[in-house]
Amino acid sequence: MSSLSRRLKLDLVLTIMLVFEMFYSITGNMLHEAVGLALFLGIGIHLFLSRTWIAGTIRTMSSDTKTLAPKRAWLALVAGLLVADGALLVFSSLVISNTLYGWGIGLGALNTSALWATIHTASAYGLCVLTVAHLTMHWSLIAKSLRVDYDPSRRTAIGYAVGAAAAIGMLAIGNTGLAKTVDLLEGERSDGEAVEPSEDASRKSSAIVEDTAYTADEDDAITGRAVEEESGTQAEEHVEETGAEETYTEEEPEAQESEPVGNCPLCHNHCPLSSPGCNRPYAEGILS
Repeated sequence: MSSLSRRLKLDLVLTIMLVFEMFYSITGNMLHEAVGLALFLGIGIHLFLSRTWIAGTIRTMSSDTKTLAPKRAWLALVAGLLVADGALLVFSSLVISNTLYGWGIGLGALNTSALWATIHTASAYGLCVLTVAHLTMHWSLIAKSLRVDYDPSRRTAIGYAVGAAAAIGMLAIGNTGLAKTVDLLEGERSDGEAVEPSEDASRKSSAIVEDTAYTADEDDAITGRAVEEESGTQAEEHVEETGAEETYTEEEPEAQESEPVGNCPLCHNHCPLSSPGCNRPYAEGILS
């Protein structure tokens, strides 16, 4: 197996792994981090297999007498962006890795906000865009390795068609990545700091509604206390009246007991002292 064939097969595996990594909501964190580690190791192997091309490109760029051909210059530019984006992706992975944080290693101390998760997401989509561009530049080698027959006279037209399709794909991936990055940034902003005027007005209106509700509750509480006090006053008056009636009822037997009882001893009629038939009990001072 030739070196080119090995690299192309490795590139195919790495591309499949990269696509797999973009479905984090389905794979979950543990599988995402495990496949991500394998992806980074595979990229390292890819760079090792391409070491001859990398060394020759660097020598040509550092030489004063040689310049890169346009196609090789574009390849070098995309390769450099891939290396830079991959390095940022690896670093952000070390910062936000839940597995490494659980093991007490990594760079989790830097993960104080959602910023690194945003950088990780943006660099992942950036890596996808650059990978599409990198593969598109090698479309003829890929077709040769896969033994795809095409008319050599139409190679230029096929190249333009492949480039147009790749551009559409890159635009779609970039647009999706940009939307997700903006969502993450807005989520981080809403967690803490800057507030738009419309949001501030909304918060103020909510505060006014809450204050109004609080005032209404306070008025209801005051009214309730007034009703309770009035009810308490009426209850006290009712108790006093009831007490007075009970006192009157209790004193009534005493009044009945204070009335003179028995018969008059001054006459032979034995009329009751409560209603004497003559004036003699009053005259004698028995009754007053």
